[in-house]
Amino acid sequence: MEQVRSNDWMRHISKLLRASAVITIIGVFLPSAGVMESFYGYNITFFFWYFGFWWGSVSGHHETGWIGELFSGTNYIAYGTVAVVLLVIAFIVLNVGANNSRNQRDMKITAGTSAVGGILSFIGPAVYYFGVKQDIPGFFGIGGFDPSFAVYLPIIGGILGIIGAIAAGYAYSLEIKGEPIQKTFHEPPLDKMAKETQDDFSSQEEKPTFCKNCGTKLVGEFCQECGQKAEF
Repeated sequence: MEQVRSNDWMRHISKLLRASAVITIIGVFLPSAGVMESFYGYNITFFFWYFGFWWGSVSGHHETGWIGELFSGTNYIAYGTVAVVLLVIAFIVLNVGANNSRNQRDMKITAGTSAVGGILSFIGPAVYYFGVKQDIPGFFGIGGFDPSFAVYLPIIGGILGIIGAIAAGYAYSLEIKGEPIQKTFHEPPLDKMAKETQDDFSSQEEKPTFCKNCGTKLVGEFCQECGQKAEF
């Protein structure tokens, strides 16, 4: 019995791309760099965002203080703004790919938009990280700050977007080959009892009959030897 491949997995491409878009855009609102350290009885916490806002607190020895301001006099805000713009574009493009896949539109467009969105999700944090690292020596690295959620989450979203693009590209290749993009079923087997009944009918049709009077093999309704009517 010939089995047909099921393409059910293609329905999940839109979900994968939607998750990629959501994870990417969440990174815009979370800290992009930070540090949490304790020494000499003090606890120091600092967080920075793409758009230039930073917040810090110092506590210890029965004293607590915090401050929040915007960067000024550096290109930090410029790099952060570029990162935000790229991530917003990635979010939009990934959603376009998710909608195309969900509505079963051209999978070629889905693959292309997903790839673009995934790549932009990588480029945004990269522009921020390497730009700030070059413009403000010591900001990242030993003795400085560590990349935070806003850097790592878009990278994860970009990976999901690339995986979605590969899956959509494969689906497009199946379209070219003429394979349907929907769920397919295996041919159901015949009922065992029905099959046995069919075999019985076939065997009865093939079984020869003989005249009960003279034993001659019957061809028609009457025996050719004695003229007796056949009884089945």
